[in-house]
Amino acid sequence: MTEFKAELRHRCRNSKCRSKLPEPVENERRAFCAKCCFASHYRHRCLVCEQPFKRKRENQHVCSRPPFTHDWERSPARLVALVLRCNQRRPKRITM
Repeated sequence: MTEFKAELRHRCRNSKCRSKLPEPVENERRAFCAKCCFASHYRHRCLVCEQPFKRKRENQHVCSRPPFTHDWERSPARLVALVLRCNQRRPKRITM
């Protein structure tokens, strides 16, 4: 039987905060202690691919790569749900 070891985050992902989270989380996108830490972290990063980019407008959330902009304009809620599912870190296998 294959066993999986999940890595838990215990600290906030915001580089200026790094405070201890109330409870450990597996999903890196949920590893923020507050909304302001999430906003600060993603202010200069794409919500989809997490690559750094320079905003042209204040309400721009994704970089200018074609598949992201088109999908974001059509249905941002669906794209965010897809990203949350896809970006979950896969557990590492423990081999014996």
